[in-house]
Amino acid sequence: MPVTPTYPGVYIEEIPSGVRTITGVATSITAFIGRALRGPTDEPILINKGAALIERR
Repeated sequence: MPVTPTYPGVYIEEIPSGVRTITGVATSITAFIGRALRGPTDEPILINKGAALIERR
C-alpha cells in the first residue's frame, strides 16, 4: 500500500495488526450459582421460565 502524505512531515502507513475480532454471542443467558436451602446437591437444574423458578422456591 503506498504511503500518502497528508500534511508536510506527517505520513500515514496502515500496518496489519493481526488482532482477531471477538465473535458475537447471545447475551440473554443467565446462570445463578450459589447455596440453596433445599434441592439436589451438586446437580444443575435447568429452568426455562421465571414461573418455574418461583415454583422451585
